[in-house]
Amino acid sequence: LVLLKVLLCVDLIFTFPVVFSSGRQILENAILGGVDRNGNENVAGNENDIATNQEEEGESTSLTLALSRGAITTTAVGTCYGLSQIGGFGVVANLIGGVAQGTLAFIVPP
Repeated sequence: LVLLKVLLCVDLIFTFPVVFSSGRQILENAILGGVDRNGNENVAGNENDIATNQEEEGESTSLTLALSRGAITTTAVGTCYGLSQIGGFGVVANLIGGVAQGTLAFIVPP
């Protein structure tokens, strides 16, 4: 039983970043307004204007963007940690897992 708990913790350590990354990306797009990793806005327009704006703003934009992304990620991880500390969280997790597995069994039969 102890080995099973250890293996479940190892599984959670490796799967949490994969599951978390999609939610983080959605939050970043919603809060930062569709800015890509280079600091360019994802809007239809003249590519020369975007390149000129990026050169003018320089490194301050990329530093601000990196700090904003770090703050979003830190807040989201802190929220997940806070939710995990709620008493009776195991009961809620079991309920959600049971419903998800039951639904998945009907969608993807063995």
